[in-house]
Amino acid sequence: MTKMAAARSLDNTYSNEEDESAVLLVHTEYGKDKVGSSFLHRQVAETIRESEPDISVFSTVLHATEKDKQDAQQDGVELILPKVEPGDPRTDPTPDWLTFDHRSKYPDLPTKVRSIVGHADVTSRAALNIKHDRCPEAKVVLIYNDTSKDTQGNEKVATVNNSALQNAQEADVVFSVGNKVFDHFENQFRAITDKKPKHFEFLPRPSKKFEHTKAIYKETKTLAVLSIGRVKSVHNLKGHDLVVKALDIAAVKQNMECGIRGINEEDFQASDKDILKTHFKTTHLKRTLHPYGTLTDLHNDMLKAHLVLIPSEEEPFELAGLDAIAAGIPVLVSDKSGLADFMTKISPEFCYSVVNIEGNDEDKVKQWAKRIEQSLSNCETEFERAARCRDKLLSVKYWEESHQQLICSCIQTDDRTQQSSEVKIGSAPPVSLTDSRKPLQSGGLSREAGHSSDKIDTVTERANQSWTETTETPAQGASILYQAAIPHLVEHSKIASLRNTVKLRLTNLLHDRPGETFNLLLVGLPGSGKSSFINSMIMAVTGSWSDVAHYGAGNRTVTRRLERIVMFDDNCKEVHEPHPMPDYKKNIVFWDCGGFPNAMDEVYSTIVSLALDGRIPPGTNMEECMDQTPDQLRRRFSRVDRKVTFDRIVFILSASQNVPTHLVEAVKSGARQGHDVPIFVVVTKIDKCPNQHDLQKRVLGAQAAFNLTGSQVRFKLTSLYCEDLTLWPDPSDYRVMKPDAKIDSNLLNIWMSLTDPNIKAIPAPPEPKRIPPARPAPAEYEYVPIFVVVTKIDKCPNQHDLQERVKDAQAAFNLTGSQVRFKLTSLYCEDLTLWPDPSDYRVMKPDAKIDSNLLNIWMSLTDPNIKAIPAPPEPKRIPPARPAPAEPQNNPAPNPPRQGRWCVLS
Repeated sequence: MTKMAAARSLDNTYSNEEDESAVLLVHTEYGKDKVGSSFLHRQVAETIRESEPDISVFSTVLHATEKDKQDAQQDGVELILPKVEPGDPRTDPTPDWLTFDHRSKYPDLPTKVRSIVGHADVTSRAALNIKHDRCPEAKVVLIYNDTSKDTQGNEKVATVNNSALQNAQEADVVFSVGNKVFDHFENQFRAITDKKPKHFEFLPRPSKKFEHTKAIYKETKTLAVLSIGRVKSVHNLKGHDLVVKALDIAAVKQNMECGIRGINEEDFQASDKDILKTHFKTTHLKRTLHPYGTLTDLHNDMLKAHLVLIPSEEEPFELAGLDAIAAGIPVLVSDKSGLADFMTKISPEFCYSVVNIEGNDEDKVKQWAKRIEQSLSNCETEFERAARCRDKLLSVKYWEESHQQLICSCIQTDDRTQQSSEVKIGSAPPVSLTDSRKPLQSGGLSREAGHSSDKIDTVTERANQSWTETTETPAQGASILYQAAIPHLVEHSKIASLRNTVKLRLTNLLHDRPGETFNLLLVGLPGSGKSSFINSMIMAVTGSWSDVAHYGAGNRTVTRRLERIVMFDDNCKEVHEPHPMPDYKKNIVFWDCGGFPNAMDEVYSTIVSLALDGRIPPGTNMEECMDQTPDQLRRRFSRVDRKVTFDRIVFILSASQNVPTHLVEAVKSGARQGHDVPIFVVVTKIDKCPNQHDLQKRVLGAQAAFNLTGSQVRFKLTSLYCEDLTLWPDPSDYRVMKPDAKIDSNLLNIWMSLTDPNIKAIPAPPEPKRIPPARPAPAEYEYVPIFVVVTKIDKCPNQHDLQERVKDAQAAFNLTGSQVRFKLTSLYCEDLTLWPDPSDYRVMKPDAKIDSNLLNIWMSLTDPNIKAIPAPPEPKRIPPARPAPAEPQNNPAPNPPRQGRWCVLS
């Protein structure tokens, strides 16, 4: 083997584990500075490695410099170079080596791989041949980043299209880069009648070199303009000839120079060079032609430019233009380009960077000249606008969903059945996972063929779901494994979003009550998992294990005292790390109470009531309290601390134990003694239940005991982080527990329910003051309109019965024929609109029909023309006139006192 073949040392024997975990990327080159399909090739590798670091990624190349090898090593990608036998005169590798000679030139390819990724017009045929010849169980993913419009001649176009169709028909999944390519091949694939591939739109992320760059405006006497577009033929100059003429017009008023990236004069024949000179002849403009170059070349040129032009009307998705936007450099693009369509969806402000091109070439030159002059005459303002577009582009992270779909397509699981840790009571039959291959929808930027407007449904996989019926061939088996992998991997993105929502809610909890704490009292049987629940709730948010609450094993209890645990204090992170929630007020407190036995004893309800009063201080030995009488407890803890008020009671119930009905009644009784604190029930250790039937039976029993049947807000099921499920593979690893997506999802949804601001505890009222009864107020209205809403129409046995009851109700209220004050509707409820995933905090799934009915009811209730008639004012009470005094008879009047004198009486 020559030095060319020594990119890595390969044994001819691979371990099964390594081979099965491999993704094989087939391309001709690899490196951080590459452009075009080679840039996309590396982005695929980065995306897979960042999301699934335990999976090996290999990449074929025709050649590699030391820098390329270093780049691959840093990315965690193993390069495979061709093998050249001594004496073989063919020492210059070509793509045909991969397509037709891969057995002899690449003998050390992994024998078992998850998927093979190829690029259209480069290695798509090679990827398919490697699958057919050496890896029949692998799935082929092809990436199409261009159409055939650049190809000259109808015969050549037809050949390219036929080749694309044939390759797509043999592939499992096709990703088209950008909207234009997606629409083009979506139409082309209609001609495939036998086996259509799964077809998705892929949105590339800007180069990180440009993401980390912020362009700065500098006023200079000479303005630099850069025009970008790869030219392969003098018959299609990608609009460069038009913008050069436009710039020549603009250069009459402004001093400028133009660089053109994408034209290598050495690639053209002498006759074609004469054509180039004719097209790019200028009078006032200094212009230079350059090859397309590397990312570094483009980066250096862009940073010196005052304006970047993407003149091609046929470019489906110009990556260089995307990079310029990511760096905050003013850009002008043709309205016919895919980049213009994409960016106006991201930010409406980008419409100022779109040039509307119409008419003949002369008209187009004038339109380009006008927009170039406008942009360069307000250069500083254009840089400010470009900075806003940059911030918007990078903040929305538009690429995440399509990249997640790519990961789903490249990664397969070995398990053909995926057990769910959820139990959905009274659920429908198992749902096929084929629907779950739809990508998430976000602003219309990520879509799948045939499902572009559909909303994704969260599919709850059930334990009795099996894939054994459709494993007739390796290809079918791979497709089935692909179906099983997608819901699991898409879940990662959903969990990250949910975790951010939880952090935001925890940070802003009690924002209107500064200085107060949000207190949660945990109760349950010994060994039910209260302490493990606390630790798990911290890990679900922070991603790292914290042994805050000490826990034991089995039914033994470790917590013997009432422990006050402040959640997410500064110890939940390493000293050098920032806090996972920088603005968090450390105002969420879990009170871990020692386990109670299952007995309906007044002492237990008294302990709960006293704890809710704030009478039992932290550190109190709960086992001692259980040995005292209720009166002794009331005397011992007589002082009420009004500063400590509880917002939640969380009853932890282990699925491996029977429902402690007596203890449930004691807790409910204690919660009712002068309090109204919401009780939440969390069934833990569902993985410990012997079988699904027993689990379902215990869940139904617990729901009935707490009167929470059908509630998905205050009744939750989950496994917890523990040694049996989630220990880190390396027992010496300080991280202890390995993150688990399903457990995190359940616990984050529990956080959302526990912190729901609409669920409020009602504090114990103060001693009532004796207030004399108030006199009844007089009636304020003589007439108040009555509205009638007939609910639960879905519960009526049949339409005839419903119609009869409606008529009776209308007659009783004298509203026959009224459509304003008499309404019919179903309501959101457990039987109709529960969210498919029982752990989801959103609980109810939106229903268009119900929403329509209820919104119409709102319109009627708020109709300003329907008015209540006030009662007339009560008549004023006028006291009867007193009778005039009788006239005195024969009695002389007394002498009146003299005016202006003092009269002193003794």
